[in-house]
Amino acid sequence: MQQFLSFTASGLTSAAIYALVASGLVLTYTTTGIFNFAQGAMAMVGAFTFWQFAEAWGWPAPVALVVCIGVIGPLQGLLVARMFQGLERTSDTVRLVATLGLLLGLIGVVHAIWDPSVRRSLDPFAEGRAVTVLDVRITYHQLLTMAVAVVVAAALWVLLRHTRTGVAMRAAVDNRSLATLNGARPALAGAIAWAIGSTLAVVSGILVAPTIELNALNLALLIVNAYGAAAIGRLRSLPWTFVGALVLGLTRDYAIWLRSDLPASVAPYLGGLSNAVPAIVLLVVLVLLPPAQLRTSTRAVRHEVLPKLTWSGTAITGVAVVVATALVIARLGATALLGAAGIWGIAIIGLSLVPLVGYAGQLSLAQLSFAGVGALAYAHLGWNHPLGLLWAALWGALAAACVALPAARLSGIYLALASGAFALLLEQWIFLLPEISIFGHPFTVFERGTMPVARPELLGWDLTGDRAYALYAAVVFSLCLALVVAVRRGTVGLRFVALKDAPAGLAATGTDAARTKLAAFALSGAIAGVGGAIAGGAATSISADGYGMFAGLPILLLMVVLGIRSPRAAIITGLVLGGSEVAADLPLGPLSSAFESGGVVQAMLIGVAAVAMARIPDGLLPELSNWARGRPWGRSGSARSRSVDVSGAPELVGLRTAATATELAALDHAIGLSSVRSTAGGARARG
Repeated sequence: MQQFLSFTASGLTSAAIYALVASGLVLTYTTTGIFNFAQGAMAMVGAFTFWQFAEAWGWPAPVALVVCIGVIGPLQGLLVARMFQGLERTSDTVRLVATLGLLLGLIGVVHAIWDPSVRRSLDPFAEGRAVTVLDVRITYHQLLTMAVAVVVAAALWVLLRHTRTGVAMRAAVDNRSLATLNGARPALAGAIAWAIGSTLAVVSGILVAPTIELNALNLALLIVNAYGAAAIGRLRSLPWTFVGALVLGLTRDYAIWLRSDLPASVAPYLGGLSNAVPAIVLLVVLVLLPPAQLRTSTRAVRHEVLPKLTWSGTAITGVAVVVATALVIARLGATALLGAAGIWGIAIIGLSLVPLVGYAGQLSLAQLSFAGVGALAYAHLGWNHPLGLLWAALWGALAAACVALPAARLSGIYLALASGAFALLLEQWIFLLPEISIFGHPFTVFERGTMPVARPELLGWDLTGDRAYALYAAVVFSLCLALVVAVRRGTVGLRFVALKDAPAGLAATGTDAARTKLAAFALSGAIAGVGGAIAGGAATSISADGYGMFAGLPILLLMVVLGIRSPRAAIITGLVLGGSEVAADLPLGPLSSAFESGGVVQAMLIGVAAVAMARIPDGLLPELSNWARGRPWGRSGSARSRSVDVSGAPELVGLRTAATATELAALDHAIGLSSVRSTAGGARARG
């Protein structure tokens, strides 16, 4: 009984931290429509700043608290509000990537200021003082944490329900135009929400820092557990968000308690489950959410016309990739050759995002997890033949289907959270399982922590050498590029585009949107699985810690920053993220630091570029193309992008503008729009 009460007290403390973070998330989302994935990074900044004031500079703790909570927190929020100005008019993908970029950028800034190799810690408030309740010792720090959460809950409820500012904040996201007509100032309401959300993040960071080591990555990622609480509140209800935080905190700590009492024979299998509890809760909540209704907008929105990729351009790109690889590897050393092959593995994983995110508009944070499943299947197969890549593709597709099937009703940020929860589940539990028996056959997910990956042979051509394998990886990338282009030019690609641009219109034509979403995920997962197998072969081994959700974020960020609809963006992504060893052997001078894998410069550059997505939502490559043609920079994104008034029949207008004029006949054949077009045409004529 005493253990139960002890873990209940610690669970309530965890719940208080989750409530503070999740309430800031909900407040920002309900006001601006932006889900701030960088909330944990803001908490990290607050914790490190408080350490600098109180520990390094010796300020009195009350003074350091006042400065951090009263100055640093609001100022940080106002700066973010200024950087994200204009994101409300962009797509869910751009908003997601902007906040993820802020997360990565803040981690880079903290690492640049505070050396991550130096151990730091914060003492709890009123250290050593505690009260005893039912024979359970509860520290003053725990009591303070719970009290702060209760006060914040009451203050936010009063603010949003009983003040003019709170009403204006809630009205800003429901209908910005109507709120403006009634005298509200949505930009001001959004800035206030960001300031409050950032302040709550700083408070939570200061309160949680004494319980863990003051590590930038740990602090930034620990707050991910609060996403489940925000999801239980449906990103709009603060009372339910606090209930969700309570459920999440108690469930996690009870799971830790149960893990300590597990028999030795069971503990290795369920030991990692306690770490995955927040991800499991998040995934279950999202799957059980009521299905979102297909809604149409009444405001002007941006519709991008996706250019139809040509076979000639694809052939030129593929040949250039192979030839350039052959020329470069001829002068590389042994270490750099391993990186050369890895470039194309990362590029293939980046390419897998094009049909899913670029064409179908479905957000995924689990792409590297799909690649990990494919690499694992390929390693266990142990078949030294290129056709083994089909086995990796199959398992990558199955992993993606495991996300798409239960989350078929989800879209936007909910789908991104579901895919992230799936990735965390694999990373923190499934990939760490010991030996299990499948139909009487022993099976270990990652044998001895790592798995060797065989390199293939083809028709007597030995591809096990580093130079031969690098050239082989470039050929596989070119084939995957051709597959993506074939999908874009075919009927399936048209369905993907329609799913992104007008899901209501796609459903109105009788096409199963859920099946189309499943196809997009399966195709993307298959390509990612191939990329994982190629990258694993380049390194000759794989390990569980290489396929975490946050390890895959730079790939998603770079692809969107460069232009998620451009398959050629995958080439640059592979070069930037996988070219550190190659850059060391090439005369790049100061630019080599930008290629340092996981380096501070790389994190800051990617973060800054992602935050700039508010100005260039279509990506850097389309903007450069427009600039080269003499068009204004950052005005309307793609040269063919246009703003469409969808107040009449938005699902039909969006569906028609999703394709070029030469594709309309194929689109009609694909989803049967002939009768819909005639009906819409008659309506326009009558209007």
